[in-house]
Amino acid sequence: MSWIQNRREFIAAAALLSGPVFLESSLPKVMGAVSSDLTMEKINNVVFPTSLSEIVDPSRTALLVYDMQVGIVPYVQESQRVIQTVVRLITAAHEKKVPVFYSRHFQLPLKTIGASQLRSAMRFQRVSRVSAVVASLQKGSPETQIVPELPVGPDDVVFDKLGMSFFVGTPLEFCLRDLGVISVIVTGCVAEIGVQPTVAHAEDLGFFTVTVSDACGSMSLMNHQQVMKNLAGTGSVTDSEAVLAAWES
Repeated sequence: MSWIQNRREFIAAAALLSGPVFLESSLPKVMGAVSSDLTMEKINNVVFPTSLSEIVDPSRTALLVYDMQVGIVPYVQESQRVIQTVVRLITAAHEKKVPVFYSRHFQLPLKTIGASQLRSAMRFQRVSRVSAVVASLQKGSPETQIVPELPVGPDDVVFDKLGMSFFVGTPLEFCLRDLGVISVIVTGCVAEIGVQPTVAHAEDLGFFTVTVSDACGSMSLMNHQQVMKNLAGTGSVTDSEAVLAAWES
């Protein structure tokens, strides 16, 4: 039986996503856990996935790789470990024919940049005055490119963006809907700057979200722990081993 039988059931399924879904490995000391032996439930003719293997079923899932760029990744803690973990997930996604979407952040030239982008640049560059902001992440520059370690495939999709959410200013939502995707696995960096709003936006759009904690980079351990705790309150947070095992189950 397919997860979504028709368009009306798809809309009904999206309406059910207002409550949190917690995985067994997602911050169990902070949040309640869902038993790993649960199977999909059927409510009002809507098939509702409950276990991790059901949520990340390759036929209804996409992998999002957020801002894994030359000019961003070096700023996060344990960047090499994060890169290696994301590589494993991308490789497995290719094997399971899970579509992979990459975001690339860029900034407008300083003479064109507006208040919102200046605020973001100040936060990322850790400066307190607008006059201290330097031009960075200019479109087409080497620092905007995906880090070379990631195996970007010929069928993978890369979208450039100006905002923090992967969904703002890109056709990502259209592409996911067109593919019949109802779940997104979220990876990348920086967790507290862009991953968190992307996950929140995905939840608001009715997607199931699975944030992979060890495949996300943060600028401090404290930030990382807080972001993962926040995201577990609305979606699912787990680790790469659990996702890879679910794809093999």
